[in-house]
Amino acid sequence: MTEVKDNEVIEDRDDDETEETTEDGAVSFSGTVKKAYGNVLATPVPYTATYVPVKDYTSIPEDEMPSKKDILKVVNDARKLNERAKATAAALKAAGILKPDPNDPINILATMLKNIEKLDMPADEKSMMLAVLKQKHTDAVEKGKAKVA
Repeated sequence: MTEVKDNEVIEDRDDDETEETTEDGAVSFSGTVKKAYGNVLATPVPYTATYVPVKDYTSIPEDEMPSKKDILKVVNDARKLNERAKATAAALKAAGILKPDPNDPINILATMLKNIEKLDMPADEKSMMLAVLKQKHTDAVEKGKAKVA
Protein backbone atom coordinates (compact mmCIF):
# COMPACT_ATOMS: atom_id res chain seq x y z
CA MET A 1 0.00 0.00 0.00
CA THR A 2 1.23 3.50 -0.74
CA GLU A 3 0.44 6.46 1.49
CA VAL A 4 1.01 10.13 0.71
CA LYS A 5 1.84 12.39 3.64
CA ASP A 6 2.97 16.01 3.28
CA ASN A 7 3.77 15.43 -0.42
CA GLU A 8 6.21 12.63 0.44
CA VAL A 9 5.45 9.05 -0.41
CA ILE A 10 5.75 6.29 2.16
CA GLU A 11 5.40 2.93 0.48
CA ASP A 12 4.53 -0.59 1.49
CA ARG A 13 3.03 -0.44 4.92
CA ASP A 14 3.15 -4.10 5.79
CA ASP A 15 0.02 -6.22 5.90
CA ASP A 16 0.99 -7.12 9.46
CA GLU A 17 -0.78 -4.00 10.72
CA THR A 18 -2.80 -4.79 13.82
CA GLU A 19 -5.71 -2.84 15.25
CA GLU A 20 -7.25 -2.90 18.70
CA THR A 21 -10.10 -0.94 20.29
CA THR A 22 -9.44 0.22 23.84
CA GLU A 23 -12.04 0.39 26.62
CA ASP A 24 -12.53 4.13 26.07
CA GLY A 25 -13.34 3.55 22.38
CA ALA A 26 -10.03 4.71 20.95
CA VAL A 27 -8.45 2.59 18.22
CA SER A 28 -4.76 1.75 18.50
CA PHE A 29 -2.90 0.34 15.52
CA SER A 30 0.66 -0.65 14.74
CA GLY A 31 2.74 -2.25 12.03
CA THR A 32 6.03 -1.89 10.17
CA VAL A 33 7.27 0.15 7.23
CA LYS A 34 9.50 -1.87 4.88
CA LYS A 35 9.95 0.65 2.05
CA ALA A 36 10.14 4.44 2.22
CA TYR A 37 10.80 7.15 -0.33
CA GLY A 38 11.42 4.57 -3.07
CA ASN A 39 13.97 2.56 -1.08
CA VAL A 40 13.81 -0.77 0.71
CA LEU A 41 14.76 -0.22 4.34
CA ALA A 42 17.63 -2.31 5.70
CA THR A 43 15.66 -2.70 8.92
CA PRO A 44 11.87 -2.40 8.99
CA VAL A 45 10.68 0.53 11.10
CA PRO A 46 7.81 -0.10 13.54
CA TYR A 47 5.05 2.45 14.09
CA THR A 48 2.16 2.80 16.52
CA ALA A 49 -0.70 5.30 16.57
CA THR A 50 -4.09 5.86 18.18
CA TYR A 51 -7.19 7.74 17.09
CA VAL A 52 -10.73 8.19 18.38
CA PRO A 53 -13.24 7.21 15.69
CA VAL A 54 -16.37 9.27 15.12
CA LYS A 55 -19.41 7.20 16.06
CA ASP A 56 -22.09 9.15 14.20
CA TYR A 57 -22.40 11.97 11.69
CA THR A 58 -23.48 14.55 14.26
CA SER A 59 -20.27 13.98 16.26
CA ILE A 60 -17.95 15.15 13.47
CA PRO A 61 -16.14 18.30 14.62
CA GLU A 62 -16.92 21.36 12.46
CA ASP A 63 -13.30 21.76 11.35
CA GLU A 64 -13.26 18.11 10.16
CA MET A 65 -16.63 18.18 8.42
CA PRO A 66 -16.20 17.39 4.72
CA SER A 67 -17.38 20.05 2.30
CA LYS A 68 -20.08 19.31 -0.25
CA LYS A 69 -17.28 19.17 -2.84
CA ASP A 70 -15.46 16.54 -0.74
CA ILE A 71 -18.64 14.47 -0.39
CA LEU A 72 -19.23 14.63 -4.17
CA LYS A 73 -15.65 13.46 -4.76
CA VAL A 74 -16.08 10.49 -2.41
CA VAL A 75 -19.38 9.48 -4.04
CA ASN A 76 -18.09 9.93 -7.60
CA ASP A 77 -14.82 8.08 -6.84
CA ALA A 78 -16.82 5.17 -5.39
CA ARG A 79 -19.09 5.10 -8.46
CA LYS A 80 -16.08 5.20 -10.80
CA LEU A 81 -14.35 2.34 -8.94
CA ASN A 82 -17.54 0.29 -9.03
CA GLU A 83 -17.98 0.80 -12.78
CA ARG A 84 -14.26 0.14 -13.41
CA ALA A 85 -14.55 -3.17 -11.55
CA LYS A 86 -17.61 -4.18 -13.59
CA ALA A 87 -16.01 -3.13 -16.91
CA THR A 88 -12.73 -4.88 -16.10
CA ALA A 89 -14.53 -8.10 -15.15
CA ALA A 90 -16.64 -7.98 -18.34
CA ALA A 91 -13.61 -7.25 -20.56
CA LEU A 92 -11.61 -10.09 -19.02
CA LYS A 93 -14.55 -12.49 -19.39
CA ALA A 94 -15.04 -11.44 -23.04
CA ALA A 95 -11.33 -12.06 -23.65
CA GLY A 96 -11.69 -15.56 -22.20
CA ILE A 97 -9.68 -14.75 -19.09
CA LEU A 98 -11.44 -16.23 -16.09
CA LYS A 99 -10.69 -15.75 -12.43
CA PRO A 100 -8.77 -18.78 -11.16
CA ASP A 101 -10.60 -21.01 -8.70
CA PRO A 102 -8.78 -20.46 -5.39
CA ASN A 103 -9.78 -23.98 -4.29
CA ASP A 104 -8.16 -25.65 -7.30
CA PRO A 105 -5.21 -27.69 -5.95
CA ILE A 106 -2.88 -26.28 -8.59
CA ASN A 107 -3.75 -22.71 -7.62
CA ILE A 108 -3.24 -23.59 -3.97
CA LEU A 109 0.20 -24.94 -4.88
CA ALA A 110 1.09 -21.77 -6.81
CA THR A 111 0.02 -19.66 -3.83
CA MET A 112 2.11 -21.82 -1.51
CA LEU A 113 5.16 -21.26 -3.73
CA LYS A 114 4.70 -17.50 -3.63
CA ASN A 115 4.23 -17.52 0.15
CA ILE A 116 7.27 -19.72 0.82
CA GLU A 117 9.41 -17.32 -1.21
CA LYS A 118 8.34 -14.55 1.20
CA LEU A 119 9.14 -16.52 4.37
CA ASP A 120 11.85 -15.36 6.74
CA MET A 121 13.61 -18.68 7.34
CA PRO A 122 17.01 -20.30 6.76
CA ALA A 123 17.84 -20.30 3.05
CA ASP A 124 18.55 -24.04 2.91
CA GLU A 125 15.14 -24.93 4.39
CA LYS A 126 13.37 -22.51 2.09
CA SER A 127 15.28 -23.85 -0.93
CA MET A 128 14.32 -27.43 -0.10
CA MET A 129 10.63 -26.55 0.33
CA LEU A 130 10.61 -24.55 -2.88
CA ALA A 131 12.36 -27.29 -4.85
CA VAL A 132 9.81 -29.91 -3.81
CA LEU A 133 6.81 -27.70 -4.53
CA LYS A 134 8.22 -26.39 -7.82
CA GLN A 135 8.81 -29.95 -8.99
CA LYS A 136 5.22 -30.86 -8.14
CA HIS A 137 4.02 -27.78 -10.04
CA THR A 138 6.26 -28.60 -13.03
CA ASP A 139 4.90 -32.16 -13.08
CA ALA A 140 1.34 -30.84 -13.02
CA VAL A 141 2.09 -28.41 -15.87
CA GLU A 142 3.56 -31.21 -17.97
CA LYS A 143 0.46 -33.31 -17.37
CA GLY A 144 -1.70 -30.38 -18.47
CA LYS A 145 -3.27 -29.96 -15.06
CA ALA A 146 -1.76 -26.54 -14.40
CA LYS A 147 -0.73 -23.39 -16.16
CA VAL A 148 2.66 -21.79 -15.85
CA ALA A 149 2.41 -19.24 -13.04
